[in-house]
Amino acid sequence: MFIPRAHRLWASTGKVLGGVIHMVSKAGTCVTSARNLCSQSWSPSKESSEIIFKANNAKRKPDQIDLHGLPVSDALEFSLSAIKDARKRGSKQIRFIVGKGLHSPDGLPKIKPALQGYLSSRGIRNEIDPQNDGVLVVYLD
Repeated sequence: MFIPRAHRLWASTGKVLGGVIHMVSKAGTCVTSARNLCSQSWSPSKESSEIIFKANNAKRKPDQIDLHGLPVSDALEFSLSAIKDARKRGSKQIRFIVGKGLHSPDGLPKIKPALQGYLSSRGIRNEIDPQNDGVLVVYLD
C-alpha cells in the first residue's frame, strides 16, 4: 500500500496535515477520511470510523485490535464485535490498543476508561497490560 506524506505524518506523530488522511491502495483506490485532532466536539461519520479502523488493523493479528483515532462510541462498537469474533474462534484473550491519551486535546485517555467501565459493568474481566498501559487485555474465559 502506498501511504502519502499526510498519513505517514499522522502515523508517526498523531498529527494530520490539514486534518485529512489520504491513503491509496494497490488497486489505486483513493480513500479519504477526515480527522480533526484539535476539536473534541468533532465526530467522524461511521464510514470514516470504519476506514480508520480497517487501516489501523490491516496487518494485525485477529486478537490484537487497534482502536486509536476512533470516537469512543465507535471504539466500543468495534470492541464488542471483536470480542464476539474472538469467542467464536475460541480465543482466551483479546488485546485492545486503546492508547494513553497522548494525542487527546487534554492529554487524557478517552477509549481506555470507557471500555474498561463498559466491560467491567458486564462482568468481563479486563486489565491494563503491565508492560504497556496503552493496551487493555480482555479475558474471554
